[in-house]
Amino acid sequence: MSNIAAIDLGSNAARITIASLDDHQHLRFVDAGREPVRLGQDVFSTGRISPETLKKLIISFARFRSLLDKHQVQRIRACGTSALREAENRTEIVSTLDELTGIELVLIDGQEEIRLVSCAVCSKLELDQKRAILIDIGGGSVEVAFLHNGQISLSRSFQMGAVRLLHLFGPQIGEHERSIELVRDYLAPLKSYIRQHRGQTKEDLFIGVGGNIEALTYLRKQTLDPNSLDLLYLNELKQLIARLQALTVEQRMVTLDLPSDRADVIFPAALVLEYLLIHSGFSTITVPHVSIREGMLIELARDISGKNCRFVL
Repeated sequence: MSNIAAIDLGSNAARITIASLDDHQHLRFVDAGREPVRLGQDVFSTGRISPETLKKLIISFARFRSLLDKHQVQRIRACGTSALREAENRTEIVSTLDELTGIELVLIDGQEEIRLVSCAVCSKLELDQKRAILIDIGGGSVEVAFLHNGQISLSRSFQMGAVRLLHLFGPQIGEHERSIELVRDYLAPLKSYIRQHRGQTKEDLFIGVGGNIEALTYLRKQTLDPNSLDLLYLNELKQLIARLQALTVEQRMVTLDLPSDRADVIFPAALVLEYLLIHSGFSTITVPHVSIREGMLIELARDISGKNCRFVL
């Protein structure tokens, strides 16, 4: 039995997942952590990560280091995504974190993001003989992939993540219908891409991943249907959007029990999800509750054992 870890430094937060790998190539969840360090707020405004944000990042990675040491983690994979790869001072940030915490970040592009996410999705869902559209709504980017038999046939990354939209359109998104119309106009390339590349055979599944999508499923369970976290229907999503729109960020925190760094970005993320769902021709979203980190862990485990590995309860 050995412990391995994956770290994802995104535009809205830094996250860590630790898992154990046994001799039967089974992965089991051990521990996890999330630090609300919003790199995108700096990078999408100034192009750089500020000294203040770097200090928060160092503290967050020091906490991750403590978790790694506590669980005697033997192998780590750490990736930086949209905001970090766009930051002008990314080399300095990566070097500082490595020097102070011993955690070496590797920058990955949108294609690698969606490949790792699809690896995690395929470990959770049975996709043989199926076609699917896979959507990953992050803070800085939105990844769209077409899957066939669990393999990516086509994918593309769009700079339309929830934190980026919040920066572009301001915290007043949703206060007026015109602001929502402007967001939808901005999302038009997503519609064009999907319509251009959909095959003659309709896809079987629309799969959604990302922290905001998972938060929407919890809101669905809390307010609409207590029975499932694995599906979200278009009509329910529209109801959730209407409820979020009617509340201020502060009210979402109190009424819906959302953390501050989720309460503001969940609304633009919900608009993106609704837009993609409508223009993909689906009324149901399948939510597998996996992330890039599960994909990283599966590949790390395979590198260690030389065999295919999977998560078990």
